[in-house]
Order: sequence, then structure tokens, then C-alpha cells
Amino acid sequence: MQTSPLVSIIVPIYNVESYLEKCLQSIVSQTHANIEILLIDDGSTDRSLDICRTFAERDARIRVVHQENKGLSGARNTGLEMASGEYICFVDSDDWVDKDYVSALLRLLRTCRADISVIGFMEERNGQSRPANRHLGIRIWNMPTAYRKLCFDKELKSHVCGKLFKRKLFQEIRFPVGQVYEDIAIMGDLVSQTKRMAVNYAPKYHYFIRPGSITQSKNKMEYQWCRMQALYNQFTLGISLGIFKRYPPRFLRRCIRFADKVMLMEETEETLKYMEGISRYLRLYDGQYLGIIGLKVWMCKRLILRHPEFYRQWIRRIKS
Repeated sequence: MQTSPLVSIIVPIYNVESYLEKCLQSIVSQTHANIEILLIDDGSTDRSLDICRTFAERDARIRVVHQENKGLSGARNTGLEMASGEYICFVDSDDWVDKDYVSALLRLLRTCRADISVIGFMEERNGQSRPANRHLGIRIWNMPTAYRKLCFDKELKSHVCGKLFKRKLFQEIRFPVGQVYEDIAIMGDLVSQTKRMAVNYAPKYHYFIRPGSITQSKNKMEYQWCRMQALYNQFTLGISLGIFKRYPPRFLRRCIRFADKVMLMEETEETLKYMEGISRYLRLYDGQYLGIIGLKVWMCKRLILRHPEFYRQWIRRIKS
């Protein structure tokens, strides 16, 4: 008879009293009962900690930690240090999951003999639900295939929620404290250790999109710049692993789109920092054939590097 493995569920918590009960109720109701629920209160100033303690009094599988605010990465890292399960998954404290969320991920992982399993999302916004992925049945990818799909950010996203990991993958890996888009910063390292990844986009994870969350603050250029740096690191690792021969045109196009946004802003020390970094990334494409990157992209790259003031005036004119 196959034993029921212990799964550690890590929930970072910070000032989410309005959403937390729904999240925790969905976790304690899992059909796979052999779970440990690690609630990491990251210095909340509302009733979040009280809610955690109330749930812990009712369910012996729950462990609560209250710590000084260290950010999302610091809270997740605390959970990783505490985890004793054979497998690890993450749930954000304003989201919720179907009752068979863990069992579906675990069954997928074990059936496919994978190191990571991936399930689908439902996006929850303004009372409306929408599947974030097309459900195309079960997919099994080897490491190079999974890594390419991760970098191209369509069939495989970089967030750690909606996934089940073998705990051994985190042996040398922790989330970078103080950095946004922390998932992108480590997912490349995690995927690079896998032999096989199993994917089934049946939606079991409910991602609640609320105003004010970091990932929805698209106007904040610093967050977007952190994402650019994380993507650069992903592609760089991919080259070192032999998955890519060179930085792909997709990353160059993303750099140019970011540069366009910066060019529309007033010049400050911050925007100069962004353009210095973007220029460094654009130079990675020096020597690539025009046929690889395309004429329009090649021209934009050349103008940004050689005639930035002309490019700034041109972008402002066409965007006005």
C-alpha cells in the first residue's frame, strides 16, 4: 500500500484580515489530509495573527510563526526552514484553493515521476472568475523544454504558487530578501535541477487580483526594472546550461518596450539608471544578424544606443 506523503504548505501573511479566513478554510479542507500548514505572519498590524492563532487552536496541523517584517521572500524563507514535508507548495494569503488542490498536484507529480507539478489558475477579479490557462490535458516536459517555456513566459509562469515541488530542490535555494519578482529570481534555478515537470492546467488555484498588490502596480517602474533584471538572469543561466545559444530576440524586444516607457518620463537619476542598464542589455545583441532580430527592432536598438536624444523625441512624438 502506497503511503500518504507529508506536504508542507507555506502561507506568507501580512495585513490580510479581510481575505485570510477564506484562504485558510480552503487549506484545512484539503482532501489530502497529511499536510502541515505553516502560517508565517510577517509583522502584521491588523487581526491577521489572531485569525492564524484561532485556526491553529482548531487544527493541530497548523504552525504559526510571528516575525518582524521581512517581506514576502523573508516569510517564505522562514517557511522553508520550518518545512518537514517531502513536498512543498505555496499559497498566498489573499488567494484560495479547491479542496483537491494538493491531491491533484501530488497525483500528477507521482504519476508522471516528476520533480515539479503545475496546476491551472482561476483569476478572480471584481467578482468575476476567468481561467488563466487553456486546459490542454497533461503535459510532461524534460528540463530543457521546461526551462525554455519558463523563459518565454506563456505556457509556464514563474510564480511558485500553483506548483508542487520536491523539497530537495530547495536545499541550496532561498528567495532573495528585499527583491520584488522574487519568484522569477529562483524559478530558473529550481527548474534547472529537474529531470521532468508535469503540467495539467485544470484550474484549482484561485488567484485574487486586488488593487494595491505589487504585481498589479504596473506603473511602478522600479518593479518593472526588477523584473527585467530577473529575466536577464534567467536567460543568462539558460545560456550557461546550453539551452540557448544566445540571448533571444524576445528579451531584446522587451528591453526596447521598457526603454520606450523610460523615454516618456522626465529625466532623473532613476531614469538614467534604467537607461544605463537597458543599454547594457541591448549591447548583448551586438553582432547578431539583422534577419534574427528584425529590421524595426534593429533600428530601435541602434538609435537608443547611438542617438538616444533623437529616439526620445521620436517616441514622445508618436506616443503623444
